[in-house]
Amino acid sequence: MALDLCPGDHTPSRLTGVKPIRVVNTRNLAKADIASFGVHTSKLLSEGKLPQLTPAPPPNAVTAWSPQEIGDWLDGPIRNLYDILYNSAKRKWGET
Repeated sequence: MALDLCPGDHTPSRLTGVKPIRVVNTRNLAKADIASFGVHTSKLLSEGKLPQLTPAPPPNAVTAWSPQEIGDWLDGPIRNLYDILYNSAKRKWGET
């Protein structure tokens, strides 16, 4: 599929019901800024300003759960971790 836009067209105004993708632009950040991200995220987690980490599964999950159940469970923590990291970056550097 191809979408041809005329010069000056603004995509969101042409696509009804489609939200533009929001991103945190880290391209031009200095190494020191990036290095401070872990401390920033830890502080926000401890202050309750970010979603808390998903608790670990029960110890017997590897042997008691089916591969489908393991995959279903993993989906939640992966989404949770993404939400934590994205929201932390958004608070630190803003969203574009």
